Amino acid sequence: ARNCTFMGGGIPLSSEFFKVIKNDLWLFLLPAVFAVLLLALFLEEIGFFVRHVSSPQRRRLSLWILGIYPVFGMTSIVSLYVPRSSSLCNFIASLYHSITLLKFMGLIQDFFGGKARMLAVLAGEHVSPNPFPCCCCCCLPLFNINRTSVRWMMTAVLQLSVVRTLLFFLTLVLWTDEQYDYGDVDSVNPNIYINAIIAVSTFLSFYGYLLFYEATKRALPGYSIRAKFICIIVILVLCGLQSGILETMGALNIIPCSPPFSDLFRSQLIYHYSVIVEMFCISLFAHHSFRKVEPCHEESDEIEDDVIRVLSEKAIQTEEQLSCAVQLSCQEDETCHSNIGYNSDSEDSLCKIEHAPLDYFPFSFPLQHTPQTEANTDKVHTKPPEDSTRMELPTITSQEFFLVKWNGFSESENTWERRKNLRCPELLRRFRQDMRAALLQANKPLDSMSLSPSIASFLAKKAKQRIKLKKWEEIMNQTCKHKGRIFVCNDVDLDGPPKNFTYINENKFGKGVKVNTVTVGCKCYDCISQPVKGCCPGLLSHRRAYNNSRQVKVKPGVPIYECNSNCRCGPDCGNRVVQRGMQYDMCIFKTANGRGWGVRTQQRIFKNAFVMEYLGEVITTEEAERRGVVYDKQGITYLFDLDYVDDVYTIDAAHYGNISHFVNHSCDPNLQVYNVFIDTVDERLPRIAFFAKRGIKAGEELTFDYKMTIDPIDAECSKMDIDLSRAGFEESPIKRIHMECKCGVKNCRKYLF
Repeated sequence: ARNCTFMGGGIPLSSEFFKVIKNDLWLFLLPAVFAVLLLALFLEEIGFFVRHVSSPQRRRLSLWILGIYPVFGMTSIVSLYVPRSSSLCNFIASLYHSITLLKFMGLIQDFFGGKARMLAVLAGEHVSPNPFPCCCCCCLPLFNINRTSVRWMMTAVLQLSVVRTLLFFLTLVLWTDEQYDYGDVDSVNPNIYINAIIAVSTFLSFYGYLLFYEATKRALPGYSIRAKFICIIVILVLCGLQSGILETMGALNIIPCSPPFSDLFRSQLIYHYSVIVEMFCISLFAHHSFRKVEPCHEESDEIEDDVIRVLSEKAIQTEEQLSCAVQLSCQEDETCHSNIGYNSDSEDSLCKIEHAPLDYFPFSFPLQHTPQTEANTDKVHTKPPEDSTRMELPTITSQEFFLVKWNGFSESENTWERRKNLRCPELLRRFRQDMRAALLQANKPLDSMSLSPSIASFLAKKAKQRIKLKKWEEIMNQTCKHKGRIFVCNDVDLDGPPKNFTYINENKFGKGVKVNTVTVGCKCYDCISQPVKGCCPGLLSHRRAYNNSRQVKVKPGVPIYECNSNCRCGPDCGNRVVQRGMQYDMCIFKTANGRGWGVRTQQRIFKNAFVMEYLGEVITTEEAERRGVVYDKQGITYLFDLDYVDDVYTIDAAHYGNISHFVNHSCDPNLQVYNVFIDTVDERLPRIAFFAKRGIKAGEELTFDYKMTIDPIDAECSKMDIDLSRAGFEESPIKRIHMECKCGVKNCRKYLF
């Protein structure tokens, strides 16, 4: 009779375990040797990938995936020698395996060059829902590869990451509370249900992997996709099902006990022992599969391979049209490019500019004379007419089609067939070799030439300017506290960032300016929906200024009272608009008509929406008069009088300000000025806010009216002085008009002041 009652059904301590196996210790030292070899292999792989894989993203993903073998090996060796740590080690291994599934999907996307490029390449492909060995869905039709289907496949794969991790954590918690017994197959114990859920989740993940493999294998030749999928799927099956199967076999006494170990504990030993050996064997296979350095989209020496692949996937060619493809690539001495996207390296890249990918090649070309070839396969070569004709190719995206001439039928019966319908691999292989050779021959490098000293000097200065503008852009975005980002662009001249200008987030108060902060606030929780009488505007006998969309609804000239720091409402209150700061992305750009810097919006702005606040140094009127004399001599001014009631204070944005410093004047502006009161009710110190006067399109320049009035007599005298000067007479002694308006609108006043 079997004597398995020494240890009972419990799990022994490590000291008890080693006391029992001391006579067979050599047998349990073999897994330790395998674990050490796993670590040595992984360290060698780290060195290999660091030396031979230039892409940091691909190197990081590959090493994380290859790290699963030593992780499983080390957790299993710890579980083997410290039996009561089995639950914790299984949880750690499961967590790492969950992340590895996500990393592997990311590696496949990286092979394509990103998720967007993967979807573009796979668009139009069809996948069978019953890949071998999962043939239970044979009644379902083929489905297209698109963003939705890829999302479902990835969900099927990655759901195992969530399910296994949560279930392992649940069993770990229940086991510590003695509410869960490993291997108990009684209906009351949750063990059998947990193993069943893991089995179903593993099969679903396995099915998603097979579908994803079928969808991507043809689009990634040379990447050893099949071998990599095998490495991941084997671990998926072994670690997802092996533990539950052995536990159930131990609980049902299918695995015989080995005194003094019980059936259940022996099944646990077999599992961890097997995992170590299995990980070592699989790691050798993965060591070979992942060691191959795949083609990298970032390497310039592989450009011609991308040309072949893009042409074969996006265009429609046959073998006899090879010379036509050469004509296409060499037409007008244009250079062939393999990348389907374009990234500008000019100063325009400082602004947010996106380029659409090239998804198809609509073109026409003359057919050339080629000898006719007979074949008894699905595809034969056609013989074009004696005279060159022009054939218009249809636009086909993301699919590979071939023009087929059928035996016994005229050329009018030619059809376009998919690659998978053809049975002539040798002809296709020769065709691709010839096309590659022709394209490489046509892809001649440009003749090198030296630049003149003036051009070289200009390019050097332009490069320095780009660096300075980029640094200035980064400083402003780091300083600002608002949501909207700031970009800088200058493609007009070599001017860099303005000197002696500091970007600020709130007004800076100068000498002699007294600020009396408000000491009371409203008690509202929702200022927009509650009666206005109890809110800040109502307390000051004014209307509420904003609607539910945070758009101003009062006329210009009417003051706006927002909630302040003493109010009960939070920062998302509908009566807090100006204090939230700029919400739109803006670009500071150099104008081409002599108006200096300007500001244009990168996003659409709706009518009556808040755009920005005019910030600067708040000074007294006396100080403003003194500075105004200096600014008038320079022909510039950034003085904004706060004359809502009394002209006592002025905002000077010459040296301290925000993006409003660069907003130009227009006699027909798209911004409207409003006086806003927040933390002070002193009507001499309003905050200046710009709201959209009308709807503003993305890319449109922002302007407001400087409202610099001029005397009509001065204007007429200025015009008369111009005529007298042309006639050779002395100019009028009357005061000159200093600045001409260059806004260019129809109702332009011609002069600022």
